[in-house]
Amino acid sequence: MSSFSFTLSQAVAGSTIDTIVTLTENPDGSITMEFTQVGVGGADIGDFSRLYFDVNEELLGTLSITGALEDGHDPIESIESGDDSVDPGLNPLPIEGGGFDYGITLDAPPDLHDDYATVTLTISSSLRDLSLNDFAEQQFGVRIQSIGPDADGDGDGDGGGSDKQVGTSPKLYEISGVKYIDQDGDGSQDASDPGLAGIRIFIDADNDGVFDADEKSALTAADGSWTISAITQDEWDDPDAVVREDVGSSYVIVEGANGYELGSVESYDFGNFEKFDISGVKFEDLDGDGVRDAGDPGWAGVVIKLLDADDN
Repeated sequence: MSSFSFTLSQAVAGSTIDTIVTLTENPDGSITMEFTQVGVGGADIGDFSRLYFDVNEELLGTLSITGALEDGHDPIESIESGDDSVDPGLNPLPIEGGGFDYGITLDAPPDLHDDYATVTLTISSSLRDLSLNDFAEQQFGVRIQSIGPDADGDGDGDGGGSDKQVGTSPKLYEISGVKYIDQDGDGSQDASDPGLAGIRIFIDADNDGVFDADEKSALTAADGSWTISAITQDEWDDPDAVVREDVGSSYVIVEGANGYELGSVESYDFGNFEKFDISGVKFEDLDGDGVRDAGDPGWAGVVIKLLDADDN
């Protein structure tokens, strides 16, 4: 499953907490969105009270959102939505458009005390399957309360501090192409050249020519098409990263043999010529009729050569 993480970059003066947001693309077309607090330098954390985010504008009003804390409790008390219309009350932090598309008010369960520092949302849409690109280059924000130790020691986590944080999710890149059988071996896909399904295309991050489990990849579809999405800026800028195919030894690569640097082409296509065997019999034609008769013996020790059009 594809995912990416980022840290909310702007906070009120004196903030002692970082909020890390992680988004994961699920096979059922939903997105998991996780907000996690990390105390800076071992500082005490608090409780999320509100979460905010923007989304691809075509999805406004179509999202279904459920939540979960560490113990599985759904902490969502209410959800507001509207095109940049949710007022987060995060002054003095800058909010593009003056507001967010979605705002979620949280209510901690009565048996969970200081601190609930991780909140997980599962988001789906009635319009279509969601992708990480729907949440790329979008604003996110949080409000945190009860930061610090339990003020009166009664176990209710009523630390007196609070915080506000905002940030923008990173830009994501996407690459695609076609994997095909090059039947005439000319290095380009002709109309009659079929796609090849089930072949892994991957971003070889360490440029060792071998697919590793942690490298982004995709399997080609029935028509040979493939797409790898959610490529981060750091991955895109990596000079060592090369797009390759993991085709095995049954084919000769005639297009894309050296792989592709990210951003070097518009379509990352791979063409393969399928290896095949030829065989026959060398014999002595005793009567010179050009046909092997029952009495014509085989002829051992003769070298059979396969030559190209230039006799090479």
